[in-house]
Amino acid sequence: MAIATLYSKYYLEYQHSEALNPSQYCTEGFCAEFVLRKRFDDGVAVAGCEAARADWGRMVGLKSTRAGCENVVTGSFATLCLPMIASERMWITGYIFEYAFLHDNLTDATKQTDALNEQLVNSLSTAMKPQILAAEAKSGMKQMHEFMTERILSIDKVTGMKILKAWKRFISHGAGSGKNIHFDSFDSFVNYRLVDVAGEWVDYVMRFGMSLNLTDEEERCAAPLSRLAYLIAALHNDYVSFDVEYAIFRDDGEAESLHAFTNGVWVMMYLNGMGVDEAKEAIKVKTQAYENEFLRLWQDLTQNERATENVMNSQREKKAIVPVPLMLSMRTI
Repeated sequence: MAIATLYSKYYLEYQHSEALNPSQYCTEGFCAEFVLRKRFDDGVAVAGCEAARADWGRMVGLKSTRAGCENVVTGSFATLCLPMIASERMWITGYIFEYAFLHDNLTDATKQTDALNEQLVNSLSTAMKPQILAAEAKSGMKQMHEFMTERILSIDKVTGMKILKAWKRFISHGAGSGKNIHFDSFDSFVNYRLVDVAGEWVDYVMRFGMSLNLTDEEERCAAPLSRLAYLIAALHNDYVSFDVEYAIFRDDGEAESLHAFTNGVWVMMYLNGMGVDEAKEAIKVKTQAYENEFLRLWQDLTQNERATENVMNSQREKKAIVPVPLMLSMRTI
C-alpha cells in the first residue's frame, strides 16, 4: 500500500490533534463553523522552530523585530496549520516555517526587501542545482537554504522539489514588496494577495508532510476549495494585523504617497472612501461570505464521487488551516 494511502487512512479523523477551546484564541467574529486544532506532539515542531532561530542568529546574525511562528498560547504555527502531517516530518516543517517567518519579518522591517528577496531567489535556484551551489560562496541564509533543501529532498524528493519551486515563485512575485503596488479594484487585490499569502507554498509543505501527491484530475477537483482557503486565511491575517501594519505604512512616506498598501482593510478604505472601522467591518462581512462559500463547497465535495481520499485529506487540511491566522492576533509583536 502506498505511503500516502496509509497516511490518509491513519490521519482521517485528526487522530494526532485536539480541538482547541475558542476561548483560548480571539475569533473576532470569524470562523463560527471552523475548528482550530493542535497536534499533540507540538514539542517536535517547536524544537524545529528553536533550531531555526538558533541557526538564524548564528549564521545570519540579524535580529527579527517580531516573534516567529511559535505562539506562547497555542503553540507552533506548524502544528496548528498542519495537524495531519506525519510525526517524523514535524521537526523540519517547524524549521522551514520559522525560517519563513524570520525572513518575512526582516523584509517587513527593512528597506532591503528587493535585495533580500533576490538573494533568496538566487539561492533557491541554485538549491535545485546542487553542483552549482557547491561552488558558490555561501552567506548565512544560503547555508540555511542548503540545509533545508538537503533535508527535505532526502526525505521526499518529489514533493520537496515542489516546495522549492513554489517558494521561488512566491519570492519572485515580490513577497514583502507589495506595499508599493497600487490596486484599482478589490478583485485585482485578491488576485495579488492569493500569491502573496504563499498559499501554494504552504500547500506543498502540507503535501510534503503527508507524503501526498495529487493527480491532475485531483488538482482540478481540489482547486476551488484551495483557492478559497488561502483567500480566507489572507483576509483573516489582514484584519488582525492591520493596526500594526498600518502604523508601519504611515511611517513610510513613499508608500503612503502612493496609496499603496497590501492589506484588504486598507484597499477597502482607499477604494470606497471608508474609515478604518467601516473598512474592517466590510472586510469581515466579505470574509464571512467566503467562509460560508467554503463550507458549501466542502459539503458538495463530500458528496462528489470524483473526490478521492487524497483530495478529501488535502481539503481536510485546508479546513484546518482556515482559522489559523486568527492565532496571529495573540502573537507578541
